[in-house]
Amino acid sequence: MLWLAVVGVINSVISISYYWKIIRAIYLTPAETEERIDTSPALAIALGVAVTGVFIVGIFPSLILNLLQTAAQIFFVG
Repeated sequence: MLWLAVVGVINSVISISYYWKIIRAIYLTPAETEERIDTSPALAIALGVAVTGVFIVGIFPSLILNLLQTAAQIFFVG
């Protein structure tokens, strides 16, 4: 199993180099243009609904888990 740990470490080092390129491009290099990207109201509404859903499921996970448990019982048990 030592070889598997060595392979994991090598893969981690390789992935860090790829992630570092992305982080450097996002945070450390200046932007090519300073113009803002225009967004539509529909996009703002969709993002608001998605964020609200994530917060509700994060705070009250039993709401969705009960529904999923019922669906799984119907699907697998019949």
